[in-house]
Amino acid sequence: MIAVRHIPHDMNISQLPRLCDEESMKVHFEQQMRRERHPGDDRLIRSLQIRHIRYKPGRYAMVLYDIDFHNSSDRTAYPRTWYVRTFKKGKSAAEFQEAQERHWQGGGPHSLILHMADLECIAWGFPSDRKIASLPQLIDVHYLRHHVLPVLLEPHRLESWDITMLHTEVIHYVPEHTCTMRVTTSLQHPKTSTSTSFTV
Repeated sequence: MIAVRHIPHDMNISQLPRLCDEESMKVHFEQQMRRERHPGDDRLIRSLQIRHIRYKPGRYAMVLYDIDFHNSSDRTAYPRTWYVRTFKKGKSAAEFQEAQERHWQGGGPHSLILHMADLECIAWGFPSDRKIASLPQLIDVHYLRHHVLPVLLEPHRLESWDITMLHTEVIHYVPEHTCTMRVTTSLQHPKTSTSTSFTV
């Protein structure tokens, strides 16, 4: 797989130019989400930018987008990362069905996977990912606090300390390949009230 610096002409991935058109994809995401929208969901897309394009010539492409959503009802804005993956003609519907079933089994929200049938693509909203199934757990503060951090703190003899603050940050993300996160915690000894911090 290679990073794309210009839009190639690939007969097997004819939708790639559309995926690389930010304004076109902004409209496409809005239309798709409008069809999937639940009552009371007033999200609009304020901006969409391509962060990265990777593709395997003749086989498939993936485009990573940074999308800023705007909630018209309370005027709140929030960013979201989505990636779109192409599939061969006639294959995306079956892949979408499989992705939905896999995602439901993992307890993920249905709205983070979209089938863009006219583009033969599927879109995943972070932390949903076609291959990195553990992502939703790794950004879940409750899961980190009760299942991951105790294991990491034990070698430092800090597992009995109280976690008073926990902050997560995604440092680097490549869809279907890797996600690097920084987890920072503040700890307090339950008896002496001594404080320390721990970052991993």
